[in-house]
Amino acid sequence: MHPLFAKLNEHPIIAVVRKAQELDEAAASPAAAIELRGALLHELPEIMRKAHAAGKAVLLYPELIDGLAADAAGLEFLMRYAPPEGIVSTKRQVLQRARALGLFTVFQIFVIDTQAFGTGVKNARRLDCDAVEVMPGAIASVVSEICPLVDKPVLCAGLVKRPEEVKALLQAGAVGVATSSRRLWYVGQKDAACRMTAHLTARRTDHDPCAGTQRHFQELRTDAGAP
Repeated sequence: MHPLFAKLNEHPIIAVVRKAQELDEAAASPAAAIELRGALLHELPEIMRKAHAAGKAVLLYPELIDGLAADAAGLEFLMRYAPPEGIVSTKRQVLQRARALGLFTVFQIFVIDTQAFGTGVKNARRLDCDAVEVMPGAIASVVSEICPLVDKPVLCAGLVKRPEEVKALLQAGAVGVATSSRRLWYVGQKDAACRMTAHLTARRTDHDPCAGTQRHFQELRTDAGAP
């Protein structure tokens, strides 16, 4: 199991950072990791230094880094210049190369309609990656359908605005929520709805994705009216 999953099990929030000026607060927050969706290439070494000094893993979206080529050569340069822990991308070739370089890989799918849902799930099942990130990830009912269909842990991102939405997504089966909302970075320190072990052992439709939850997690489900 990748160390990031253990951190998400303790605090299932990933802080989304779109510019270097937002990094300090993200690094000081209890978020399990930082997802970098914007920066200038020359800023990366300092971003990585600060994040790592704070004990934060960095998941980087190469297509959104100004000056970095989102291809195999760009990733190889990145590994020498300012290596992150992981890569987030919609591109199969980028993720395959990142995985070959030993990086944690997150395949991002956009679920904008029924056709996109089917295509995204199909591609996620075929791709050898560590996790799947659903965009937009604010609809718990959709997330609850996706989780049993893909054989990988699911992250959610996009349009998540309230603490109760975070809780609903975790109860739907997501292992983490990526958000740029600073107030949500502090949500979930004691109320992650599912432990990672549940997702590694119960990922089919005939299993409860929250099986194995600790006692206080089950109390949260009961309070929320979950079965």
